[in-house]
Amino acid sequence: MLKGRMIIIGGPKAMKRGMAPIVKEALQEAGASWHMNELPRHFRVGAGSRYGYQPRTRKYQSYKRFKRGHQRPLEFTGDLKREVTRRAAISGTSKRVRVVMDTGRAWYATRNWKTRGTMPDMPTELTATTKAEEKRVARIAERLIERKLNAIQTRETRA
Repeated sequence: MLKGRMIIIGGPKAMKRGMAPIVKEALQEAGASWHMNELPRHFRVGAGSRYGYQPRTRKYQSYKRFKRGHQRPLEFTGDLKREVTRRAAISGTSKRVRVVMDTGRAWYATRNWKTRGTMPDMPTELTATTKAEEKRVARIAERLIERKLNAIQTRETRA
């Protein structure tokens, strides 16, 4: 989950002309950027230590290496990676953005397996973020808001 705070200093005309829609649009674009650029990093080798994934058993790791020939995290057959990186429904308000990904055939990724022994909490692992990611996404939103605010004409003509 990404959290942040914005302090926007600008003219009252810019605020009056629709600050909420500008922020909403920028947050949605930042959410789309996270889905496109940051989410695929969850499936790279080494992502387990970067995002704090629960360690998999040695038996599972060796079976995966033997059966599939790779050690990429959150991926056995590739169904989960294919489904969640394909598309997402991005919605939001001027205060938050929500990126909803369809797991499709990888239904097991949405289950809370905590009650069944040592199965990892895949939904939490899939949406984990690092401080660097949070800063990159925040910078994207900030730049988009700034660009949109600068595009607003605040001049007045008086007769």
